[in-house]
Amino acid sequence: MKKILSTLAVAAVFGASAASAATFTVTRQDQLFGGNLLRNVEINYNGTNKAVSAGMFHLKSDDMGDFVAFCVDLAQTLGKPSQVVEKAVLFSDTVRTNVDKLFSSVIGTSTMASVINDGVLAAGFQLALWEIIYDSEGGFDLNNGTFKRGNTSNVQAWNQAQAYLNGLGDKTGLQDITYLFSEANQDLVTGTPVDNNEPAPVPVPASGLLILAGLGGLAALRRRKAV
Repeated sequence: MKKILSTLAVAAVFGASAASAATFTVTRQDQLFGGNLLRNVEINYNGTNKAVSAGMFHLKSDDMGDFVAFCVDLAQTLGKPSQVVEKAVLFSDTVRTNVDKLFSSVIGTSTMASVINDGVLAAGFQLALWEIIYDSEGGFDLNNGTFKRGNTSNVQAWNQAQAYLNGLGDKTGLQDITYLFSEANQDLVTGTPVDNNEPAPVPVPASGLLILAGLGGLAALRRRKAV
């Protein structure tokens, strides 16, 4: 199990539902970060500084086609390729709700690639995600806590991340969020706009009334014929 995730009370082992999910392969696009959709930053996690690339991955798989995603796991690196499984419950309810708020407030009903379209925005979104996951109690101050900025490089990216966190609000449910779990490599998260144009199902009472009306009409026709 991933040590860094288990310390955050994250379910990083397969439960009964995950055990039945199919494993599939995720590979990198030729331009992993879509050209320049990243910034090199120094983070501080649990008192240790580390230089990392923060940005949006461009990936592909037979199951999901071409897609973009972000890292949710500081313990490991992205594989070449990665074996992943979709995992609905990768984090606590609090973390998943705040991730939902981030996707809904920043991405809204658009596609991720259309909104996160430069390096500062991509790095800012990634840093905000890490803050939500690794400082899950809230507050979300990138200058303090378990996860924070390690130095003053790429101030724009850190400021963008803080702006995203400050604007979380309470809006949720605008993106279908998918978590991809890997035993050997980084865990990932991606999102797609919720389709609100699907026809609403007919309410059961209304459909029942229609059936009754139809049966009543047939009965009336039979009575007429009988006369």
